[in-house]
Amino acid sequence: MSNMEAMNLRRSVRTYKGQAISRAHMDAVKWFVNELTPLNDIPFDIIFFENGEVISKTFKGIANMYSKVIAPHYIAITSKEEPGYLENVGFVGEQLILKLTALGIGSCWLGRSIDRNVFNKIAPIKTNQSYIILISFGYAEEDLSPISKRNRLTIKQFVEGEINKDFIPILNALRIAPSAVNSQPWRIVVEENTLHVYMKTKNFISEKILSKLNLIDMGIGLCHMFKAAEELGLSACLKKHELLPIRDLKYIVSMEISD
Repeated sequence: MSNMEAMNLRRSVRTYKGQAISRAHMDAVKWFVNELTPLNDIPFDIIFFENGEVISKTFKGIANMYSKVIAPHYIAITSKEEPGYLENVGFVGEQLILKLTALGIGSCWLGRSIDRNVFNKIAPIKTNQSYIILISFGYAEEDLSPISKRNRLTIKQFVEGEINKDFIPILNALRIAPSAVNSQPWRIVVEENTLHVYMKTKNFISEKILSKLNLIDMGIGLCHMFKAAEELGLSACLKKHELLPIRDLKYIVSMEISD
């Protein structure tokens, strides 16, 4: 299964079958960690919890809209906290989720479901890294199937500028990417062969509640864009330009695309 097929199949799974995934599937996912492509050089780590009960017990009493998703397995991502670390976490984490989806395994981003002090007691964390986010995974109660309609902005609603028709599949891959409470923070300004990627800000919810999660969302969206370009046989290069914020938009990075 291609990454673009997995994107169309992926959904946030919050109800799982009680059974563990097969040993072959678990080994395949763990091996895939070696193939992850990071967005930058900020150190991060992937920690597997095959016994989901270890994690699910920590959900008790946590007031978090993304917590209390009981799954047979979890993945935790830790990282050194430097500028760009949240985008990188989203970028590598979504690669894992697309791999899980391709294997027929359901998953869900869970935000900061565990207090860091609690997490430090149950998992080995590399020096200078911190717990960032959790991903649940397992066989979905309802099997994964293609989703024909999603509650998303249209491409015209989040893109400014003249769109090259070759970029439509890339922008659609971004359009269907998941985001915290479906906030869809990405905005794109097209300039010839370059897609300037911005994050919507200056919104009460995004600033007070979702600011960090939305930066992870930006990494998730960039993963979808990058993988779509790759499968279309296009060369995509991410570069930082000297661009100022536009209105309520924060500049993140630019994707330069060529044949």
